[in-house]
Amino acid sequence: MKNIIFLVALGVFPLIGLSQTEVNTELLDENNVGITLSDGGLFCARPINETFDDPTLMTRPGLEYPKGSGNYLMQGLSMWFGGVNEFEEPRVSTPTYKAYEDQFSGPLTMNSGYPGYSSGWSTNIFSVSREEINYHLTNYQNPNYVAPESISMWPAHGDASLDLDFYLAPFVDLNGDGTYNPYEGEYPCIQGDQAVYMILNDRRGNQGCGSPLNQEAMGIEIHYLFYQYSSIRELAKTTFCKTRVINRSSINYSDFSASVYMNALIGSGNDDFVGTDVERDMIFSYNGGEVDLSYGSQVPAVGVVSLNNSLSRTRVFGNYQNYGYHFPSFPPEFLEVMHGNLLTGESHPKRFGYPGDPVLGEGDIQSVSEQAHSMIYTIDIGDFKSGEEREFDFAIVVGQGVNHLESVQRLKESVDFVHAFYDEDKGMCNQGVQGIPATINPPVEPVVDATTIYPNPSNGEFVVEVEELWMGAQMSVFNTNGQALVNQKKVTEIQNNVSVANGPGVYLVTLEKDGFTKIFKAVIE
Repeated sequence: MKNIIFLVALGVFPLIGLSQTEVNTELLDENNVGITLSDGGLFCARPINETFDDPTLMTRPGLEYPKGSGNYLMQGLSMWFGGVNEFEEPRVSTPTYKAYEDQFSGPLTMNSGYPGYSSGWSTNIFSVSREEINYHLTNYQNPNYVAPESISMWPAHGDASLDLDFYLAPFVDLNGDGTYNPYEGEYPCIQGDQAVYMILNDRRGNQGCGSPLNQEAMGIEIHYLFYQYSSIRELAKTTFCKTRVINRSSINYSDFSASVYMNALIGSGNDDFVGTDVERDMIFSYNGGEVDLSYGSQVPAVGVVSLNNSLSRTRVFGNYQNYGYHFPSFPPEFLEVMHGNLLTGESHPKRFGYPGDPVLGEGDIQSVSEQAHSMIYTIDIGDFKSGEEREFDFAIVVGQGVNHLESVQRLKESVDFVHAFYDEDKGMCNQGVQGIPATINPPVEPVVDATTIYPNPSNGEFVVEVEELWMGAQMSVFNTNGQALVNQKKVTEIQNNVSVANGPGVYLVTLEKDGFTKIFKAVIE
């Protein structure tokens, strides 16, 4: 249900002169989870109240489970991006508590990375269902047919005369002419039974900058496709998101990373715990006891799982004993945290925050007084050159059992299904798709699929087999706390014997060569 919407005729994004003074939101609740989305870069949160001085504050929780129950599990989720420009200056886009804080509505120009408009875009939230697409395909040839607005107003194209990318939101191009023609049976390329599409940027209208604390933006354009399935029982508590990031600026960034920031709030929130499931590429939050003062009993757990990238590290906020940080305030601090350091730039001794399995009583002990319910996971990319793009897909998953620890176990089981489903799901993009390609290729590495680890799982003795172009790479093995067990061993053979005597668990094998890094998981039973 849209609160505010501006419809773009025939799928072409024009430029307009409206300022962003409202928070434009959309509720995605196709399955048993209700998630509030905004076109200001902050998700799973709702505006506090329009009577306040700043209506863009999004401090009310916005992930409801079950939908309609009034029980919430999260009050903020966003994607952070950061890198270093040619002058070794940090540049970040890191929304935290506000809409339009560091990400704004609309696309950027192709060659300069500037919006090219006077004061901002209107709302930019486009929702479409599989049911609407099927209705369209059945009826578009009828002479009196009027396509649903979700079909006719799909933002397929930008105005090329204004230096916008001609291809924006993906669509199925049946006749192959490269133009979106809904009255010829063409339709949005989505996944799920209901999807919400947004195009954002990290510049701020004619000011050409980010937030007051981030005066020089990166010049990135971000496409979000959130979607849910109601037709698949095992996905009734899952929301997916495909994120495409394009460097529209003229700057070649180094040390570029992407993070997902999760601010969980399970019921009352004063007894929330957090964790990292390294094997599943997931950060998660769960209740510290069997009963929550607000939610009651059978308290769910919630996790955010990376689907197409392995986690480089995770960090916890609001916890000062084991893994925590004070929350960052300025671009250098945000980037230090994303890169795994303390706010001061000192290295952090731990790679992952709370990597143990709470169901088995593993890992460092958390206390209620620490109240750690805010985390990020980070994916390191390296160079992000002008004109390049990357894709970061993730899912928000809820698990519920008879008590808080069984909820964590149910969450893990659901995530296993989500991973398997994601690897096979082709969505509705089976024919001539324009706009977002089905797969965005990463930078060319020395060789694709260049490493094999066998046996995996093993008893601690395994072989890392590499192709010839990885010869000379530096190989390391880490435990989930980031401690090096095999440190900087030079690869001199195709088959490299590795011995780890630290007992059962998940270990990370890294290869580094010529600025490229590959990370693999080795399981020891």
